[in-house]
Amino acid sequence: MKKKKTNSSRKPTTKNRSSKASTNESDIIQLILKDHMPLKKLIKILKDSDCKMSVKRPAFEKFAPMLLAHAKPEEESLYARLKESDKELRTEGFEGETEHAIADELIEQIKQTQDEDNWMAKVKVLGELVEHHIEEEEGEMFRMVKKEFDIETRVAIGETYMSLKEKFEEENMTEDMQPKTKKPKNEEQRYL
Repeated sequence: MKKKKTNSSRKPTTKNRSSKASTNESDIIQLILKDHMPLKKLIKILKDSDCKMSVKRPAFEKFAPMLLAHAKPEEESLYARLKESDKELRTEGFEGETEHAIADELIEQIKQTQDEDNWMAKVKVLGELVEHHIEEEEGEMFRMVKKEFDIETRVAIGETYMSLKEKFEEENMTEDMQPKTKKPKNEEQRYL
């Protein structure tokens, strides 16, 4: 009899753990942490003054679209919710959006930069900016988010984030994460 009770009591525990684990995987915090991992690896290359252009350029070519595919859905899901919260979280939402806008602008400048030394400097600054942004999110902001939003709310935000991310990637990326080139709508625009 004791063995039957033990076995029957273990099954719900396993289900609860499994259910809880899958819920936590959908938590917006866990999703963002997962997205940050490959960005952090590329940031090390972008910031490394000893890396040559032949190493940094491919790292930047991966980094830029990956960052955009992460940032835009984050703004429309998590930051949108933060801006609806109390004053401190509201400020965090605006600060995050501002940092994203600066990174976007810097990415566009880097794409237009011809001088190799200037390009290398801008790429390093981009890496430093995004690294600082990630550190603030993972430290201070995530603690506030956990305090403000229960797990169910964070999962709901995470589901919105994933949906927006999939939509963004479908609209803006190819399989290799390079931006799609926009095709002209009609024959006249092709030559403009």
